Amino acid sequence: MLEARHGEYRHAVCPYPSRQNIEMLPEGNDYGQAAKGAYIVAGSDENPDVILVASGSEVSTLVAGAALLRADGVKVRIVSCPSRRLVPQPVSVLSGRNPARRSQDIRPHRRPARQPPRSGRCQRQGVRLGKLRFLGSLQGARRETRLHGAERVQPSQRNALMMEVKTVGLASDHAGYALKQFVKEYLAEKGYAYKDFGTDSEASCDYADYAHPLAQAVEGGECYPGIAICGSGEGISMTLNKHQGIRAGLSWIPEIAHLCRQHNDANVLVMPGRFIDTDMARRIMDEFFATDFEGGRHQNRIDKMPVK
Repeated sequence: MLEARHGEYRHAVCPYPSRQNIEMLPEGNDYGQAAKGAYIVAGSDENPDVILVASGSEVSTLVAGAALLRADGVKVRIVSCPSRRLVPQPVSVLSGRNPARRSQDIRPHRRPARQPPRSGRCQRQGVRLGKLRFLGSLQGARRETRLHGAERVQPSQRNALMMEVKTVGLASDHAGYALKQFVKEYLAEKGYAYKDFGTDSEASCDYADYAHPLAQAVEGGECYPGIAICGSGEGISMTLNKHQGIRAGLSWIPEIAHLCRQHNDANVLVMPGRFIDTDMARRIMDEFFATDFEGGRHQNRIDKMPVK
């Protein structure tokens, strides 16, 4: 039947039944243009104000929508695009060739060839971005970070690199209060003394009221290190870092905590109370307390931090 009705087609034609209540397209479409990737649906206006492009059953939706636009005096052209790969693309955009070479301006779109993995390019697994490598996804999966000249500390090495903890200073706002209670349990478990500068409940408050006393205690040597928490961690870290002697590092994964200590000599750990759970907080604190400052070239950078 199809051959009799559509004898002009040299390729096989296959009807595709649908369970959707789809309106038929207007008659008179030049379906042969689909071999180029797209065709103009019959009934489209000349010199259109807007061109609507869709594929599959959504083309019928555009036909119905075009009627509403035309009622408002808008000229509409509808394009059905079964295959974007076949639609010609300007070579000047795809390959950077001279647009003045008219014979080469239009070429079928091709996907760029895959580049071999190399330093500075992202790979899906064992990603290496220059000197920085991430293993695993950014959410949920266990992550490892390695920097050139800054290898991740192994558990067997941690005792030799543990920071010298005095009294740990604590501060939070209402959004960080719940996580701060867990931090207290963690510190007691590890045998670390602590001093809590507030807040003392989940009642709404301002993080700056507790960040400043913590910063002053760390600067004055009363506490070392400090741990501060607010909802995102941003506000309280910004406040802490107003103090010239404070290097507060916002950490949401253990690797960031490791680098805050190893490269930046962070003396206050900041965590985002609304974005991490207690298990992640434990891992972050384990890494923070287990890592010492590397010194060397990093000390030169630390010396330039204070405003003079």
